[in-house]
Amino acid sequence: MIYVIPHQKFKTAVCCALLRQPLNKETATANAVISQILGQGCAKYPATTQLESVLENLYGAIFDCQIVKKGEQQIIQFYFEGLEQLFLQGCELINEIMCNPLIVNNGFSPVYTSNGLFQTSSGITGRINNKGEYSRLRCIERMCENELFGIYADGYLEDLRRLNPNNLLAHYNSVLQTASLDVFCICDTHSETEIRQYFDSNLSDLSKTVNDKFIPPASVVYSEQDYKIYSENFDSTQGKICMGFRCNANPASDDFFSLLLFNELFGGAGASKLFTRIREQESLCYYINSVYYRMKSIILVQSGVAHENFDKVAELTNQVAHDIYDGRFTREEFESAKAGLIKRFISLQDYHSALLEFYTTQYMLGDMNTPDDVLRRISALTPEDARRVPMYLDTVFTLK
Repeated sequence: MIYVIPHQKFKTAVCCALLRQPLNKETATANAVISQILGQGCAKYPATTQLESVLENLYGAIFDCQIVKKGEQQIIQFYFEGLEQLFLQGCELINEIMCNPLIVNNGFSPVYTSNGLFQTSSGITGRINNKGEYSRLRCIERMCENELFGIYADGYLEDLRRLNPNNLLAHYNSVLQTASLDVFCICDTHSETEIRQYFDSNLSDLSKTVNDKFIPPASVVYSEQDYKIYSENFDSTQGKICMGFRCNANPASDDFFSLLLFNELFGGAGASKLFTRIREQESLCYYINSVYYRMKSIILVQSGVAHENFDKVAELTNQVAHDIYDGRFTREEFESAKAGLIKRFISLQDYHSALLEFYTTQYMLGDMNTPDDVLRRISALTPEDARRVPMYLDTVFTLK
């Protein structure tokens, strides 16, 4: 599918191609390495310096190839951003890199492969360097250990040993045949019809690859029970705690707006109830916030905590969630949360990355609402909407 997002405020245009597959532990590492390989060059530009030179000649355009985890899908993302008048050249560059990789003896370039394996390995071993991010990842892994969402999209160390230039290229050729490829363009100078015609006429390799294969939406698991507690020990003065809540919500329904409001009240804003109660009133943590993962219908709470306060923070966090669900919040708190959401969705339209994130999510969920539609729905929210979706605390992960 080729999808064009029109705009009139940006001076640059974006072409973003997404190779989407269901997350699979058996192939996650290979896909992660392939994204590192493809970002180094292609048959037309075999040296990384040549690719850098091309981007410099396009007035400092940006190109990136990376792995993205969205819901229960693993995506190899090709991203180009450059001046509006250079948009079509950016599409050509993605075509070259995606469809015409550098091949040596029926495999990827050995140099590219070695670099890709090293970069992937470094990313995996470096997870622990950011303790807050590590605790988030481990909480998700534990909480969703029997679900696709629990798979690491950036791969596993033990799987790197079996990868080589030849089996990686064979796997990539399979990906091109089986993955769903979607192209999202943020462009004001070309219509969707013009871009589609250009792809068919000039980018035959990429155009032939574009397909819209159905990938099932992420599973929403809801089976209320006592929460599970997991812990790991590290020599750190500030502990980390991550708490996972499951929500009984359909992410493509009106539940989305209710959970937006709930999360903003809960821990999604600077003046949220979690921050006010646990940080300011009780002084039990260094920071605390919550994030709503729409495609999986879960909310994660992250906090920096002294070791002796883990149990108190978990207990109070669960209590604050129940307080909101029971309607124990003020009109002022409600209006502040709604105003924060409105401001966020207005500013969303000022950034390429935010627009891409919004429209790709909408497309993957089959939700036709535009940012303006979402703003209208948020404006119509009432206090009762924050209480509409049941949820429960499922998992607590602590890093000591």
